[in-house]
Amino acid sequence: MTMILFVTILSGLSGSTFIQENVVFHKVNEITTTRSNWLVTFVIDLAPFENFVNQLSKDIAQSFILAQRETLFYSKPGYEMYFRTLNNLKEEYRWLTGMYETILSGLQEYDKLQHRTKRSVLPFVGRIMSFLFGTVSDEDLRTINSNIRVLANNQKRISHVLSESLTIVNVTRAEVAQNRKTINSLTTGLHDVDLKLRNITKLLKKEIADLETFVDIYAKLDVITSEMKLMVQRATFYFVHLNSQLNMLSLGHLSPSTINPTSFRFLLTEIQSQLPAYLKLPKDPIKDLWAYYQFLTCTTLIYERKIFVVISVPLLDYNNKFEVFKVFNLPIPMQSNKTNVNMVAKFNLESDYIAVNAERSKYILFDQNEIIQCTHPLVPYCAVSSPTYPINLSNLCITTLFMKKGRKVLVDCQTLVQPFAVLPMAKYISSGSWLITTRIPLKFAIACRYADQKITSSIEIFPPIDILRLNESCTANNDYMALLPFLHSKSKFQVQDQFAELIKAYNFTNIGIWKPFHKTFPKFNLTKLPKELKKYR
Repeated sequence: MTMILFVTILSGLSGSTFIQENVVFHKVNEITTTRSNWLVTFVIDLAPFENFVNQLSKDIAQSFILAQRETLFYSKPGYEMYFRTLNNLKEEYRWLTGMYETILSGLQEYDKLQHRTKRSVLPFVGRIMSFLFGTVSDEDLRTINSNIRVLANNQKRISHVLSESLTIVNVTRAEVAQNRKTINSLTTGLHDVDLKLRNITKLLKKEIADLETFVDIYAKLDVITSEMKLMVQRATFYFVHLNSQLNMLSLGHLSPSTINPTSFRFLLTEIQSQLPAYLKLPKDPIKDLWAYYQFLTCTTLIYERKIFVVISVPLLDYNNKFEVFKVFNLPIPMQSNKTNVNMVAKFNLESDYIAVNAERSKYILFDQNEIIQCTHPLVPYCAVSSPTYPINLSNLCITTLFMKKGRKVLVDCQTLVQPFAVLPMAKYISSGSWLITTRIPLKFAIACRYADQKITSSIEIFPPIDILRLNESCTANNDYMALLPFLHSKSKFQVQDQFAELIKAYNFTNIGIWKPFHKTFPKFNLTKLPKELKKYR
């Protein structure tokens, strides 16, 4: 009756744990056997990285020499403001050029006033003189005389008018002379202005040429410096990546830094496509690639600037999946023992572990090395060197108990009697469950600690075998033994990146780093970049 109650209690541990007689079979893993592997070797060449670092060193040295030489050249007084006044100088040069063009245009307009067409003062004298020559009569003479008198009077009037006209012409001539003198002075002044502008233009051209040379050198140095920064960042990234690879390889473990997931998936699918029908990979390389990084190991060899990484990919047997059970051989105390000697009895089992396939047709008994490999919870395969046996033909005690062949137990199993046993005794199974063997009833005091609270209770254990289940953070004590607590807890939290939080919280709109620049060059946004500088980044 006690055994039936014990079986009922024990069956509540898990669906994969059961008991037969005094033997508990507790499932600890599921594995697929393997006796084959695919050896993969890939090489990490260090020569390109070394060449890159050497070239970077040469480039940095050459850039430093160039920068030092140009710095010495522009260490003269007056050159330190070139870069900051570049845009102002260009605007001033444009303004001077515009003013020069305006003055030159006005000068060309004044030159047009120096060319005049000469006019005849007495165009009618020729006609009067030509009238005086020829033959005439007395009547004609009288008429002529009369006309002469009339002409004389007219001449007097004309002479008076002509005198007034000559006076006006003389005044006009004087004014024209004065205007000509003024125009000549203005032309001379404009010529002097033109010479000054030419001199200024020559001086500005020289200054602008120096400025263009400085800007060109500065732009090239800036590009070279930017390239050097990128190369240093790239070299740093390569170094960190190589360091991560060496760290993982020194642990004998495969990682994504050693071989990236894309290449690794391609490698595994290539292996999968070439396998014979009776072999398979441990996991699907498309869906469960991460599992390979978890359980695969590697061997590393460094030779002549190369890192050789050797991976042994296990190849599993088809239809050869086994469940691994740990066997608890519980000693049963002798109840009707009137002596003071504690005696216990248990079966003489062939192994502490047994692997049985799902069909319960084959089994494997592990040696010590196989036990370590085949009980790892994260490794779904096991390199088994022991043979598999048909379970229906087995006469072993462990298989008879596993298959629950009650009638054959007394035939196949031998009983071992141990005198002077230490009673009571306890054996830990899992998750706070203890199997206790005792001759007398036992009372345990249970103490549980939850945060600041302490909860106490008691429980009684009955002979010969009983189970004591402890909750998390609980201990059990009596005069004979103390059962220690366990804790299987989990939590989920998000790691706070202080740098990311700082960047998010900071108000970049209030940064005033550009205010002095925009104050000095208020029209900088309206300035067009010269076409000679567009080729530089």
